[in-house]
Amino acid sequence: AWIRIRKLTPRGCGRLMDVDEDKLDIMLNASISDSQLYRMFGNSIVVSCMEGIFYNLFSEEEVEPTGQLTLF
Repeated sequence: AWIRIRKLTPRGCGRLMDVDEDKLDIMLNASISDSQLYRMFGNSIVVSCMEGIFYNLFSEEEVEPTGQLTLF
């Protein structure tokens, strides 16, 4: 019973981190090593995910008309 382990490509990691395709193409064509790309994606956060978390943490009254969340 062999188990195949699928390794994520740098493009796949970038997509998981919600990087735009055009910016992802620039990074992949910039002659940056795969290991460095893995580090870059691993040391970042998914901004849209964090935005959703913060939006749900605060009630609607705490969201300014500009759409910005007030923390204090």
